[in-house]
Parts: sequence; structure tokens; C-alpha cells
Amino acid sequence: MERNEPDTQKIIYVTHANENIYLYLKNIKDTTNKIRVNTFKITHPDKEMLIVLNAVDTMFADTSSIRQYIIRDNDKKYGLTLYSQNEIQKLQQQKKIAEMTVQDFKTYADKVIQFRAALDSLSNLSNAPNGLLYYGYSMIRNIIGQLGYNPLVTSIQYDDFIRRFQNIPETKSIVDRLMQ
Repeated sequence: MERNEPDTQKIIYVTHANENIYLYLKNIKDTTNKIRVNTFKITHPDKEMLIVLNAVDTMFADTSSIRQYIIRDNDKKYGLTLYSQNEIQKLQQQKKIAEMTVQDFKTYADKVIQFRAALDSLSNLSNAPNGLLYYGYSMIRNIIGQLGYNPLVTSIQYDDFIRRFQNIPETKSIVDRLMQ
């Protein structure tokens, strides 16, 4: 049986510009010497940053072409949130989602529905990035955290949370809209 080895990237250079961190990466098995760039957006120093999804997905021939790309890179960034250890500990201390009030749930649902509309617009772009499904999951949890609840929940805990509000007559139709 042949073992699949991971697609290992080696960081060859790191630069900071445009409130971003750019990692220059080479695949250690690639003989073409092409360079890929991964972008991290610093959203709150020492608290959180994003693994950017909507960054260029191009292999560069040299570092000069990467520098030109970085100079022009001023697009709005979105992606998966990475938290510092201190932020994770703060999030874990927030209220459990099982304690969410009906009013907070309504606020949560409104924000998720607004986000979904924006996500649908992104997914319809001709240059829509990969990873939008994970971005959506990340943002759903971020919204929970923004409302003062611990977003670090398992799928089972999240399903129980949704089921709870589905069984409340006042919020059943809201849950139905969320599940569309």
C-alpha cells in the first residue's frame, strides 16, 4: 500500500505589508521553483488574524513579481479566524450557547442571515475562492462569540442549540429560515 504524503511547503521568506503577513512558500517536491504566497490579515494584533481566502492563488516565478503583487494588494480580506491562546481562553469563559436567550438568538439569526447573503454574493463571483464553506462555519461561530457566548462548540452542541430554538414556538420560523 502506497502512503500519501502531505503536500509540504517550505517558508522561504516572510514579509509584512498592508497590515498583512505574507509567507513565500515553495513546495519541497516542486522542480519548477515556483513560489506561492499565503496571506494572513492581522485583524487585532495579539488577539486574532485571518488566514486569507481571497488572496491570489497564483504561482510566482520570482520574488520580484511577488513584491509587485504585494504593492497592489489592497483588496478587502476575508478568511478563517485564528485566535491567540489568550483570546481562546477568554472565549471559553463566555456563557455557554445552551444559555442563549431568545432575544440573543434572534440577533444571532439576523446576523447569520445577513452574512449568508454576503457569502452567496462571494460564491457567485467568477474568481470565488476555495474554502467558502469553512469561512461560513468560521463566521457562524464568530457571531456566537460576538454576542458573548462561547463559540468553541462541537457540532453536537451546535445542533442541540439549534434544536432548542426550533422547539420554541416564537423562534421556530426563524430556525426554519436559518436552515434554508
